Amino acid sequence: MHNTYLSLLIEFGIPGLALYGILFFNLFRLGRMGSAADDSPPLSALRKAWPILLCVYLFNAFFVDMAYQFVIGLMFTVAGMLCSSEESPS
Repeated sequence: MHNTYLSLLIEFGIPGLALYGILFFNLFRLGRMGSAADDSPPLSALRKAWPILLCVYLFNAFFVDMAYQFVIGLMFTVAGMLCSSEESPS
């Protein structure tokens, strides 16, 4: 396969590609949600860098089939940290 999007389209069809798009739409929203003034400095910096990390991932997906477990694991670990910071009581 040439890229992630072509791979998803061939493997799962248009519904799979649409679900992939919805997933990344929600991941981008995660960077904007919960940006409270009481965030710790590392979390605030991570929240600012999150859209850049997602854009790099999506750009690389045009050139490579991004089925690397460590890249996906890292991305969803950071997403989990951002999501858990929104749910923790202050």
